[in-house]
Amino acid sequence: MTKLTVSLPEALTAYLQEQLASGQYNTADDYIQALIQQDKARKDHLETL
Repeated sequence: MTKLTVSLPEALTAYLQEQLASGQYNTADDYIQALIQQDKARKDHLETL
């Protein structure tokens, strides 16, 4: 796996922390991976239309 460092503004960091606190994601890595996977799936689906 590749390591990637991401800088976020305070507002997005706070939102990320809220998502983690909800319990749906264990780590920021899990949340960001899910977002990227969802985005890829959406784009792949749009390409088939």
